[in-house]
Amino acid sequence: MNGVISILAVVTKASMMLPVAETLSQLKWCWFWKTHRPVCDFESFDGASRGPWGSLMMLLNVPLWSLGTLGAGLTVAAMFVEPALQQIPAYTSLPVRVGGSGLGRSINFTDTVTIGGEPGLSLAEGIKSAMFRGIFGTEDSVSTSSNCATGNCTWPTFSSLAVCSACEDLTSLLVQYPTPSTQPLTTFWIVSSNMNATSNIGAGSRSEFMYKTDVGDSAQTAFPALLNHTILDFQSMYWPPESTVMDPPSGVFECVLYFCVKTLSALEVNGRFSETVMSTWPPLNLSTLDEPNQDLYHDFLTNSNLSAAVSEHKRNFTLTPPDADVTYSVDRLTFDLLRTWVGGNLFNGQIFTSLQPASLWDDDDIAGRMYNELNDQLGPNKTIHGYNV
Repeated sequence: MNGVISILAVVTKASMMLPVAETLSQLKWCWFWKTHRPVCDFESFDGASRGPWGSLMMLLNVPLWSLGTLGAGLTVAAMFVEPALQQIPAYTSLPVRVGGSGLGRSINFTDTVTIGGEPGLSLAEGIKSAMFRGIFGTEDSVSTSSNCATGNCTWPTFSSLAVCSACEDLTSLLVQYPTPSTQPLTTFWIVSSNMNATSNIGAGSRSEFMYKTDVGDSAQTAFPALLNHTILDFQSMYWPPESTVMDPPSGVFECVLYFCVKTLSALEVNGRFSETVMSTWPPLNLSTLDEPNQDLYHDFLTNSNLSAAVSEHKRNFTLTPPDADVTYSVDRLTFDLLRTWVGGNLFNGQIFTSLQPASLWDDDDIAGRMYNELNDQLGPNKTIHGYNV
């Protein structure tokens, strides 16, 4: 396009300037025909007929009311024809449909395999691998693939079956039990009946992270409304490095993984795909931290949109968000196997370190990863609920 415009500009300029130059050459004689003029005017006309510089000098020396000054002005103006024409093209990028685009979402989830043709079932390797990538991988190692031929795509907002997570700080619920008379050198820390820790005075300095999973019963403290949806619920206690043996845990947390429906917006710009979570369902309900006078133990909570807890082992797990035209489901066997494998095999252990010789040990990789994340996020010389970290 620019090449065509340049050619047209040259042709236009040449066709315009050739008669102007010829006219200026003749006007220098007419300029002296009827009256006496300075001889330098002859030189000005002659220079103007030769190009822009002479035309500019003529405009400065010859009166502007003459016909020759008009030709000189046209010669000077012709210098700006090509730059002006180059500004005409305007290129605007517009999205073009090229072969369409695609983005995956999940509506139902079934992922079990039969081992060796026997009646026993197991989770497929894909879901196990995804769990380990989520725990030990980086953000770049967990990605969603899209089909966008141009590298620049925008999709409408959509919903998908997903796994959500939430954590609650339970440190304010921590209770120190009186030392039993039979164990005078021991103190107990307890949050609920399924999470407690014991400290012995003679153990020396330590740092520790321990957690306990409890899936499928009514012992969930912070997330009772999610009991029907829960894949994993665990409570943890955290002691930072260099804690003394009698220090209380500086952090007590409860975390939950549960099936949910996420509403997402997706965008791909210059080949880089990104997703933004707009909303999730079901919402986190009020917990015992918001209602301190309530008992820590709750019954199953159900409504018309949730699979009844009493029937969860008799049918597939379903989710139907309000105003949704799709029912999202998880196969019953898959849900049960996922709960069993995650709660019984994946999350089950603790990490404990002591400054005493030969007592540094770690029996759980996941506990170690979680402990390091807490140290990185909390950092030294920070405080949780009045305790130095």
